[in-house]
Amino acid sequence: MDLTRRLATWRRVVLLPPLLIALALLIGSAQALSSRPLARAKNAELRSGYPASFGRPLILIDAGHGGRQPGAARPHSPPEKDVNLRVAKALEAHLEATGRYRVELTRRSDVTLGIRARAKRSRRLRPAAFLSIHANATQAETSDRRGSMLIASRRQRPRVRRSSEALARWLARGLDGQGFPLRDGPRKPEKPRSFDYLAKAPGVWVTQRRRLGVLRGNTRPAVLVETHYLDNPADVAAFQNDDAIGRFCQGIEVGLLNFLR
Repeated sequence: MDLTRRLATWRRVVLLPPLLIALALLIGSAQALSSRPLARAKNAELRSGYPASFGRPLILIDAGHGGRQPGAARPHSPPEKDVNLRVAKALEAHLEATGRYRVELTRRSDVTLGIRARAKRSRRLRPAAFLSIHANATQAETSDRRGSMLIASRRQRPRVRRSSEALARWLARGLDGQGFPLRDGPRKPEKPRSFDYLAKAPGVWVTQRRRLGVLRGNTRPAVLVETHYLDNPADVAAFQNDDAIGRFCQGIEVGLLNFLR
């Protein structure tokens, strides 16, 4: 009888550690699964629809030029640097009011900021999208040229470049939906390997220019937004209107919503 009891006790002692180990592994796996981000379906809501722990997408808005770099200047328009900053701040306020995004600006005042500093900040913050706000101009003081342009760079890394072009397409569609004209152009360049700007779709352009370092040196989805033409008096007058700027911001928001789904 003593031998039987001893065998039963021995079995419990021998079997107990493996059971405890198995239980510990099961608990650990359950905790790992609960902390792992949920797989997102193709029709899932925007990331900001997830619990706060997932965070809101960061949008980095770059107001082009500034300080000693006035940008384009025309007699019937404020300097481009001032127009860019006004639009950038309006876009910041609009996006933050939705509660879907965190927004940062590369500059908030009339300061000189180099191209490398802007691209460096994007690399450091790693935003979901980088938008560089500019205004367009021809060589003339006055023209009837119209249309917004969304420009992506062919000089980014291939995977990032594809994301930048997709961002440009969605932004163009968003602006088109708000009634903004889109600048179109030729689809095929005369010299395919050396083109400056090439139209991919209405309002969507790609560039191979090295000068656009704010895009070329960017490791995140990045688009340069040409809002309107400073030498077109009608466009200038429209962008003095808060309603027009509000519709512009709404178009950009719709584009971001679709891009980030």
